[in-house]
Amino acid sequence: EGEGRIGVAAYEPSRAVFDVEVSREALFILSDQLYPGWEATLDGEAVPLLPTDTIFRGVVVPPGAHRIEMRYAPASFRFGVGLMLAALLCLIAAWRGGRSPR
Repeated sequence: EGEGRIGVAAYEPSRAVFDVEVSREALFILSDQLYPGWEATLDGEAVPLLPTDTIFRGVVVPPGAHRIEMRYAPASFRFGVGLMLAALLCLIAAWRGGRSPR
Protein backbone atom coordinates (compact mmCIF):
# COMPACT_ATOMS: atom_id res chain seq x y z
CA GLU A 1 0.00 0.00 0.00
CA GLY A 2 2.99 2.32 0.02
CA GLU A 3 5.23 3.78 -2.62
CA GLY A 4 8.95 3.49 -3.01
CA ARG A 5 11.96 3.41 -5.24
CA ILE A 6 15.23 1.54 -5.24
CA GLY A 7 18.51 2.59 -6.84
CA VAL A 8 21.54 0.32 -7.10
CA ALA A 9 24.65 2.28 -6.06
CA ALA A 10 27.03 -0.73 -6.10
CA TYR A 11 26.68 -4.46 -6.61
CA GLU A 12 29.78 -6.61 -6.17
CA PRO A 13 30.35 -10.20 -4.97
CA SER A 14 31.05 -9.14 -1.36
CA ARG A 15 29.28 -5.76 -1.22
CA ALA A 16 25.90 -4.38 -2.28
CA VAL A 17 24.71 -0.78 -1.79
CA PHE A 18 21.19 0.48 -2.46
CA ASP A 19 19.51 3.87 -2.19
CA VAL A 20 15.94 3.26 -1.05
CA GLU A 21 13.03 5.63 -0.54
CA VAL A 22 9.76 4.39 0.92
CA SER A 23 6.56 6.14 1.99
CA ARG A 24 5.98 3.75 4.91
CA GLU A 25 7.90 1.08 6.79
CA ALA A 26 8.93 -1.68 4.40
CA LEU A 27 10.95 -4.87 4.23
CA PHE A 28 13.79 -4.63 1.71
CA ILE A 29 14.52 -8.12 0.36
CA LEU A 30 17.58 -8.99 -1.66
CA SER A 31 17.19 -12.33 -3.42
CA ASP A 32 20.79 -13.30 -2.70
CA GLN A 33 21.50 -16.06 -0.23
CA LEU A 34 21.78 -15.18 3.47
CA TYR A 35 25.03 -16.80 4.53
CA PRO A 36 26.91 -16.40 7.83
CA GLY A 37 29.25 -13.43 7.57
CA TRP A 38 26.91 -10.99 5.83
CA GLU A 39 26.39 -7.70 7.70
CA ALA A 40 24.03 -4.82 6.97
CA THR A 41 23.95 -1.10 7.68
CA LEU A 42 21.15 1.40 7.25
CA ASP A 43 22.49 4.94 6.85
CA GLY A 44 25.80 3.78 8.33
CA GLU A 45 24.27 2.16 11.45
CA ALA A 46 24.38 -1.62 11.92
CA VAL A 47 21.00 -3.31 11.50
CA PRO A 48 19.98 -6.96 11.71
CA LEU A 49 19.82 -8.98 8.52
CA LEU A 50 16.61 -10.97 8.56
CA PRO A 51 16.14 -14.33 6.85
CA THR A 52 13.33 -13.92 4.36
CA ASP A 53 11.72 -16.81 2.48
CA THR A 54 14.16 -18.98 4.45
CA ILE A 55 17.29 -18.22 2.38
CA PHE A 56 17.24 -14.56 1.30
CA ARG A 57 18.44 -11.38 3.07
CA GLY A 58 16.07 -8.72 4.37
CA VAL A 59 16.31 -5.36 6.15
CA VAL A 60 13.47 -3.39 7.75
CA VAL A 61 13.42 0.15 6.32
CA PRO A 62 11.61 3.03 8.04
CA PRO A 63 9.80 5.68 5.99
CA GLY A 64 12.02 8.13 4.10
CA ALA A 65 15.20 8.01 2.03
CA HIS A 66 17.95 5.65 3.18
CA ARG A 67 21.15 3.91 2.10
CA ILE A 68 21.38 0.18 2.71
CA GLU A 69 24.78 -1.48 2.54
CA MET A 70 25.42 -5.20 2.81
CA ARG A 71 28.97 -6.52 3.18
CA TYR A 72 30.38 -10.00 3.40
CA ALA A 73 32.89 -9.93 6.26
CA PRO A 74 33.08 -13.37 7.87
CA ALA A 75 34.81 -13.57 11.25
CA SER A 76 36.80 -16.58 10.02
CA PHE A 77 38.51 -14.40 7.39
CA ARG A 78 39.47 -11.72 9.95
CA PHE A 79 40.73 -14.45 12.31
CA GLY A 80 42.80 -15.99 9.51
CA VAL A 81 44.38 -12.64 8.59
CA GLY A 82 45.26 -11.98 12.25
CA LEU A 83 46.78 -15.45 12.60
CA MET A 84 48.81 -14.96 9.42
CA LEU A 85 50.16 -11.60 10.65
CA ALA A 86 51.08 -13.09 14.04
CA ALA A 87 52.95 -15.94 12.33
CA LEU A 88 54.75 -13.47 10.07
CA LEU A 89 55.85 -11.41 13.07
CA CYS A 90 57.12 -14.56 14.80
CA LEU A 91 59.11 -15.53 11.68
CA ILE A 92 60.65 -12.05 11.44
CA ALA A 93 61.55 -12.11 15.14
CA ALA A 94 63.12 -15.57 14.80
CA TRP A 95 65.07 -14.51 11.71
CA ARG A 96 66.34 -11.31 13.36
CA GLY A 97 67.15 -13.13 16.62
CA GLY A 98 69.19 -15.77 14.80
CA ARG A 99 71.48 -13.30 13.02
CA SER A 100 74.88 -12.72 14.56
CA PRO A 101 76.06 -9.12 15.02
CA ARG A 102 79.05 -7.98 12.92
